[in-house]
Amino acid sequence: MDRTVPFLLAITMAFLCLPQTDARAQDTKPFFTESCQALFQQEEPAFLRPMTEMPMVVTFMLGFYTAKGKEDGLQLLEIANRSDIIPGLIEQCRNTPADSYLTALEKTIPTPLETPLENPTPMLFDAACSVVFGPPPKTFLRSPLEFSLIQHFALGYYTATNEDLVPAELAVRRDLMVILYDQCMTDLDQPLIDAIQATVPQA
Repeated sequence: MDRTVPFLLAITMAFLCLPQTDARAQDTKPFFTESCQALFQQEEPAFLRPMTEMPMVVTFMLGFYTAKGKEDGLQLLEIANRSDIIPGLIEQCRNTPADSYLTALEKTIPTPLETPLENPTPMLFDAACSVVFGPPPKTFLRSPLEFSLIQHFALGYYTATNEDLVPAELAVRRDLMVILYDQCMTDLDQPLIDAIQATVPQA
């Protein structure tokens, strides 16, 4: 049984079930270039962008926190399974609306729990590369939606690892997923997160 379906995907599918006439303004400006006040408001619902973007905001955040918290022993699965992570970011943005999204992430890097979580739900990003990639002709084995989730997780991870990288510039590069694929194909048993860590671009 495939146990790699992350809670982020469940969130995404829930958002995709919303009516297609989402009243929020369709904005082509990348969310990671925005200020907190452009993303979140005091009222509910807090998120100001189209709700289908929220999973990308969260996966970018997850990649960012995973990279930043690594030295303190913060684990990917702990971040993904904690219930305080997303509300913490929203609260930070509400308190400091002039901050950028990236600044809010810097201010909300979680600290590891004193007692590790028991049996955390597995994540796609922690699964083996073979769950995601394969040899031609079908090189990507998941859904188009999950392709975008992986892209945004990697963007967050890369941005946090190398502070000279600009996420808006990374987002338009067409080679990053190709490089990640090539890294995975060197060892399909390696966790996807390890392949992402091994492919952090140079500035």
